[in-house]
Amino acid sequence: MSDIQNLTIPYSSLNFTSESSALLEQSLPEHEVISALLMLVVRRHAQSLTDGGTVIPVSVTVDVTGEAQPGETLTFESSVDRKTRTLVFIGGTAMQGDTPLLKATAVYRIA
Repeated sequence: MSDIQNLTIPYSSLNFTSESSALLEQSLPEHEVISALLMLVVRRHAQSLTDGGTVIPVSVTVDVTGEAQPGETLTFESSVDRKTRTLVFIGGTAMQGDTPLLKATAVYRIA
């Protein structure tokens, strides 16, 4: 089995500083949790571009690029690569200080 103790995702602990960025003051080292939080930030940013519409994921890729240290602040940032009438191409990173932990790319369909 797994040695993962708790994969509870603390969505309400995210402190959004803008539509495209957020902070988590107390990090958890599990990449699965960090990945879910990063995708929340990316989706929220994509959603903010739709003028009240919704976004539906078409493609999501997450690459692990570093290890998180327990107790240190995580920073989540997203940026739009391109937006068409029906699609949003967007990406994001999860950082701890200057260390990148995860990189995500996503395509959302605007509904």
